[in-house]
Amino acid sequence: YVSHDSVVIDNFSIFGAIAIVCEDVKDIAISNNTISSLVGITLVSSDNIAIEHNVISNATSISGGVGIVALPFGIGALFDPSVMFSWIYSSHHSYGGFDIIDNQIVNCTVGIAIVSADSNNISDNTIITSSYNPACINVLLLFSSNNELKNNVMKNGGVFVYDSSGNDMNNNVINSKPLVYLEGESHLTVNNAGQVILVDCNDITVENLTLSNVVTGIELLDTTDSTVYNNTISSSTCGICAISSQDNLIQNNSINYSGIAIFSSGGNTIDNNYIENSAVGISVLSIQSALVWQPSESEIEMMLTYGEQENIITNNNISNVPIGIIIVSNGANTIEGNIIEASPVLDFSLGIALISLQSIQTEYSLGNSLGVSTLLTFGGEYSTISNNVLDNLSIGILAVSNANRAITGNSLTDVSFSIISASISTLSIDFGLDIHIEGGLRKDILANINIVLSGGSGTSAVDSNFLERSVFGIISLSGANDVLSDNSLNNTDAVALLEMSVDSLSLYIDFERHERAPYNDLSDLTYNQTVHMSLLLDESESGGKTIEDNTISSAGIGILALSNADNTVSGNNLEGIPIMGMAILSIDELNANACIEEDNGNTTISIQLSAQGGGSSNIIEDNTITSGVGIVLITNDNNAVSNNTLSVLYSGGIGVLSLSMKSLDVGFVKDENGNVSLDVSLECGEQGSTFSDNKIYNLSVGIASLSNADDVFDNNIVKNATVALWYASLENFSLSTAPDFVNISLSSGDAPAEIKNNIVDHVKVESPFGNLSSGILVMANANVTIENNVIGDLSNTTYGESSGILLVHLDIYYTGNSTDGTLTLLADKTPNYGHVVRENIIYSNGTGHGISLWHSGAHSIYENTISNTSIGIYIPLNQIAKEDISPASQLIIHAYSNNSMIYHNNLINNSLNAFDECTNT
Repeated sequence: YVSHDSVVIDNFSIFGAIAIVCEDVKDIAISNNTISSLVGITLVSSDNIAIEHNVISNATSISGGVGIVALPFGIGALFDPSVMFSWIYSSHHSYGGFDIIDNQIVNCTVGIAIVSADSNNISDNTIITSSYNPACINVLLLFSSNNELKNNVMKNGGVFVYDSSGNDMNNNVINSKPLVYLEGESHLTVNNAGQVILVDCNDITVENLTLSNVVTGIELLDTTDSTVYNNTISSSTCGICAISSQDNLIQNNSINYSGIAIFSSGGNTIDNNYIENSAVGISVLSIQSALVWQPSESEIEMMLTYGEQENIITNNNISNVPIGIIIVSNGANTIEGNIIEASPVLDFSLGIALISLQSIQTEYSLGNSLGVSTLLTFGGEYSTISNNVLDNLSIGILAVSNANRAITGNSLTDVSFSIISASISTLSIDFGLDIHIEGGLRKDILANINIVLSGGSGTSAVDSNFLERSVFGIISLSGANDVLSDNSLNNTDAVALLEMSVDSLSLYIDFERHERAPYNDLSDLTYNQTVHMSLLLDESESGGKTIEDNTISSAGIGILALSNADNTVSGNNLEGIPIMGMAILSIDELNANACIEEDNGNTTISIQLSAQGGGSSNIIEDNTITSGVGIVLITNDNNAVSNNTLSVLYSGGIGVLSLSMKSLDVGFVKDENGNVSLDVSLECGEQGSTFSDNKIYNLSVGIASLSNADDVFDNNIVKNATVALWYASLENFSLSTAPDFVNISLSSGDAPAEIKNNIVDHVKVESPFGNLSSGILVMANANVTIENNVIGDLSNTTYGESSGILLVHLDIYYTGNSTDGTLTLLADKTPNYGHVVRENIIYSNGTGHGISLWHSGAHSIYENTISNTSIGIYIPLNQIAKEDISPASQLIIHAYSNNSMIYHNNLINNSLNAFDECTNT
């Protein structure tokens, strides 16, 4: 260790981890030594050092090693941020004047590294690494200018230069070929080199080279209007690297075991290159500025600002890579016509990533506890990702920005997450960690993380893409007006199209663990720990989605949209969807809270969930669906569901839940003994939906609406259903369960719904509906008009007998346990007027009931034609008692089917025209 000036170290043999360290000295001579160390000679904050005629090698058992390294600060600076910041703000260039001449440096991963030191002479050295690896560098110049490099012989590494200018490099050899270093040159062609470095050049052509085993095959720094063409590069850390370089063309190069990297550069075109076996095929990182400062002794802040440079990446063939193309920029970028394929043995792979960042700001708190806060602000300009072919990847296309973007005409095969497009304004991540330990007696750990995402305003057009075999097809997250159209998706395991309209999304996780042990027995440890999690989703009201003309075949769920905006879903063709064709969830706010508490192995879990219905108006029209469940809507606004054709494999065709702004609330608790309790409350909304001109075939339920609104069912055709049209007017619902206890309450509404001009053909009877099987099933107190419907081909089975039109009172209260219970039909809330049932045609082949009333009265039933049924009009006194409701040992009935006016009906050829056990006229 040398700490005095004018010291001579000559003719020594030195072994050890670090051989010679000179710190804050000058006029030192180090010559004729044989050094066998992991780090040979280290110069720290020193000037005018002569290093000549030494033999330096890494003869230790530790791989790597550095021959000669010059630094502006010592290792202690890593633990003293103020030293680091002093160097940053000093504009780097502080030391130098080194003469490094005629040394032999063997088998060191880094031969010579000069950081922040100017005016050095590096000449006549032999720097050889026996075998190349991506970390090998023969000479590294960082923030160091006005150097002279001459007559050096290098192998398996080469030279890397950054922020270093004014250098004179001549007659150097790398891998038995000349090292070409040009600075400030123009209008030249380079066609014979082992490595090329261009600094502040213009109009240089680098062509027809074969390069290998160098840190960077071709490096461009502050270079413009140049061409890198038809070169073959292999086994390099980076095949072609451009830094702060503009308007260059990189074309027709063949690159193996390395890639292309573009830093803080714009206007470059990367075209028709062949890249394989690289960690990253093509990377673009556009950083405009990087600032680091220290507001106080225990705080550090950092700010990265991204530039708006534009790059064009086209027609490249990239194979056997974990990451194909990644761009982090605030500018407009074009990615078109590339072919990307990952190795099948990789656990994770990414085809194309476009991240449009404006800035990243990070704050570190380094006091008694650790705190890290990071804010990512997204921006960008209009960018396109088009006509690319991607195969065998974990993620195909990932586009995150706050700008408009188009993802069109791409073909993706065997990609788990094919396309992810996210419009994000900001993303903040806050992390805190506090640990207190007192020997083996006490340990307290507190940690928390808070993530908040704000949806952006950039629109996304995802159209005309072809996807084959994926887990998730297209995922779009945005607060803007996205369009998903004309895409073809085949064989999607989970969801083919997932659309989320997000205003904000926040996730908070808090963890606490406390351990205690008595003084006399440290092994008698007790502990308790708690995890709190909170999730809040606020859907955007402005980002309406258009999902149209897509073709989806063989997906778990065809289309899933979480959006509180006005959405249009039209012209889509969905076939072979076993779970659900499409679901539109218009929710204003979703809030979920969970707590897991563990006390010496005993665990208690509690979950609270609440949701508020949104105010969006959805248009769902002209879709063709073959699925397990057809269309599901959860909303609190006027929806139009029209002219859809559904052939359902099982379950329901169209189902709508109108959810009030007063929300859905769910509470779940599982205690340490495994006992579970559940509380659910639901209040339905008052905004109606219109179902018109739909054609629905082969299903359990055709169209079902659960609301407290004026829904309209008009001109629909339903064939071969158990319940064809089902309207349930529900004000509120509540469920409360505990071990061996349950309460259920339903209160019906009286919204003026209309069911008219529909055709129902064949009402089948199946479990679990039994006698509820019907062409039209209305569960409401009053005000429903049922007119001009045609219902035919009723049926009966061992499960029961179907009805053409069935009116049921919905006010129910149940209390009981697993073996016993009481079912109460509440006091009759029906006003003097009930429903209007008129001018309907109901016919069968000798089975079924035409019109049935279950505990539902005060209706006007007239001018209907009922023919060839078992019973034309069926009004039992107590149908609930006739049903097999096994948990209910006691029935309390307050509602009967009385006070209806039944007149001017045509009852033709029924086994029994009318059966009335109640009091009606």
